[in-house]
Amino acid sequence: MACVVSWNCRGFRTKVCHIKGLIFEVNPVCIALQETCLKPVDIAKIKRYSLLRKDNENESGRVSGGVALMVSHDTPSSVITLRTNLQAVAVRVTLSILVTVCTLYFPPSTNVNDGSRQINASIPKSGLGFPKNRKPWWNKHCTDTNRNQIKTWNVFRRHPASANQIAFQRAKGIARWARRESEREYWIKFVSNINSTVKTKDMWDNVGRACGIYPEKRVSCLRKNGQEVRNISEMDVLAEAFASIFSASNYTEPFLTHKNRTERIKLRFQTTKHLTILT
Repeated sequence: MACVVSWNCRGFRTKVCHIKGLIFEVNPVCIALQETCLKPVDIAKIKRYSLLRKDNENESGRVSGGVALMVSHDTPSSVITLRTNLQAVAVRVTLSILVTVCTLYFPPSTNVNDGSRQINASIPKSGLGFPKNRKPWWNKHCTDTNRNQIKTWNVFRRHPASANQIAFQRAKGIARWARRESEREYWIKFVSNINSTVKTKDMWDNVGRACGIYPEKRVSCLRKNGQEVRNISEMDVLAEAFASIFSASNYTEPFLTHKNRTERIKLRFQTTKHLTILT
């Protein structure tokens, strides 16, 4: 199971042994450190981990605070650029889904609420989540009745009158009936279509989806020889991946036959115009 650790170490160089012991015990995917107290010229390395840091040194050369993120080389990750002056760094790591990990340090003089708003605004947002899986029997009528139930609930919540309560209970009952009726019709149709030609796996997959059980969605990673690629600085990895995807071995037999036959036809270009060739 993936493990992420956060620790206010109060000095990175004096806690290197403790950090190595922590890695040996729990093997975390990511370690978030605060108050690292490192100068920009200081070298900080831990074997099998990459280090992303932000140091805090004043004009007189005195260091205070500072943050760092240590990410295991066994986990694909990417750095997130934060547009803020706060002491904060962030990375995006690939677990079963994409996860953003951010570490930050607020000096005692910083207002925590203001700092939290700043850091939340500085982290770029994107639709990284997977879309919600609807049950196959959910239809437009279910959506409309559910939306009406939420609407009447909001009215009753703001204005708790008897008439609004009755309207909400009525909308709730209609939405419940719509879901049950749609689910009932789906199961009747599903069972009536089961015959000897239906594969057992397909049947149970459909049963699972009808019950809201879907296989776990994982983020696709670039692999080589069965291992996830952590460093793609060598372009041959990407070249091999693209070559494998677009290889002729992935074509169907009829298409491959048509392709080979068509490519043997010689192309003849006949024209009476003189065209300029751009070089």
